[in-house]
Amino acid sequence: MKTTKRVFALVLAALMLAMMIPFAASAANNSLTLKMSKEGFEYAVYQVATINTETGVYTLNTEDASVTAAMKTINQSGKDFLDALDAASDPGTPVGTVKKGTNYTTSTLGIYYARVSAWPDGVQNKKNTVVVPQYTNGAWEFSSASIDLSTNGKSTSGDIGVDKGFTTVDDKDPKFKGQGETVTYTLEATVVGSTDQKAKKYVIFDTMSKGLTYNNDAKVYYLDAAGTAGSDVTADFIVDKNKTDAKLTGEYKDGTFISVTAKTETLGGTAFYAAKKVRVVYTATVNNNAVVGTPGNPNTDGLQYTNAADKSDEVEGPVVRVYTYIARAYKVDASNNNTPLAGATIGLFSTQANAAAGTTPIASGVTGNDGYAKFIKTGDNNEVRLAPGKYYVKETAAPRGYNLNTKVYEITVSDSTSGDGVNINDVAITNTISKLPQTGGEGTMMFTIIGGSLILIAGALFVVVMKKKASK
Repeated sequence: MKTTKRVFALVLAALMLAMMIPFAASAANNSLTLKMSKEGFEYAVYQVATINTETGVYTLNTEDASVTAAMKTINQSGKDFLDALDAASDPGTPVGTVKKGTNYTTSTLGIYYARVSAWPDGVQNKKNTVVVPQYTNGAWEFSSASIDLSTNGKSTSGDIGVDKGFTTVDDKDPKFKGQGETVTYTLEATVVGSTDQKAKKYVIFDTMSKGLTYNNDAKVYYLDAAGTAGSDVTADFIVDKNKTDAKLTGEYKDGTFISVTAKTETLGGTAFYAAKKVRVVYTATVNNNAVVGTPGNPNTDGLQYTNAADKSDEVEGPVVRVYTYIARAYKVDASNNNTPLAGATIGLFSTQANAAAGTTPIASGVTGNDGYAKFIKTGDNNEVRLAPGKYYVKETAAPRGYNLNTKVYEITVSDSTSGDGVNINDVAITNTISKLPQTGGEGTMMFTIIGGSLILIAGALFVVVMKKKASK
């Protein structure tokens, strides 16, 4: 208790307070128990004043001017008195703590004030409680023997959560892309804490598989209660790419881990807590390490945080996947019962016109002994990844001893989220053996003509020389 106590005979004021502050109705009692039935809430309990039950005189346990003024004003309302206590740095004598499993019980009559000291992360607004005894049937008593503070009008913003999609969080699977194509990802996480219960750590993270290349272009925005994004606030956060994170295992082995961490000054300010959610938008490009067909290329997000009460938690978000495919062409020898033919170079094209002209191929491949050509971009090791659609193939170089097939063939890549993702040209590309002698291979006719001509010229010169010698 304070060394200096101010004594006020304010029985009438106390009675008015008691009538204006609602409580659950129950039989009157000389004992009071404050309890909490919900997890995460904690209240600090103060004895604001004691009462002399014989004289009706209150003895205030605080020297706070606002609380003193509220007690002096006979016409003040219960809300005014509660507001004064809420604003006071010294609302009275600390007497206990209330949380789930820990009650506060007293038999000493007086005014008690319960102030929220910690609450779940989803609570943006909260109410404190003041308990004033009443004079009933010739005695001072508490109006209720037990008060559950969890019913005291808490206003929450919902559970902490994180969501993810493509262009928007509602844009989910399936998503089909080819190598070199860009995917836009959108992450949204609930704001943790409030201006008077500020978070100590807030990190949105994102984990993507090795088939996706992060483009280092993350942007951050605050969302209001209506879901409307404000201006770019990326400067309030630290965006980092860490390829050694422990989460990069399983489907995410050799992938990329991105963290978006709120700066210390951001968590210490007010703009962060005025928002409902934080949105992160970035892009990634499908590369030639992308998994073909099932199970696709996963990307997941989450939220790591520490609240004002040093409670740390991690919330996992959904997994979204990008699907991609490969195509192969099949080559046969039309002169030999359509057996597989190796050594043919085949180009893969995006349009029929490009294929006909043989220009700007997507990739090319050489048929193996099984007759299949795997399409690989120059400088790559893996087959080119393709989005669903129509593609075109044409032979650009025939095997030695075969005629070139200049026909354009169509390949359809289907959009299926199951299977191995390999689309084979269902029409075999045929080749026929060249009519030229096989000993010389391609182009031997020209060499034969040139060689024969040289022999004839040499013979003619020989005859000329011999005639000159004979005439001498």
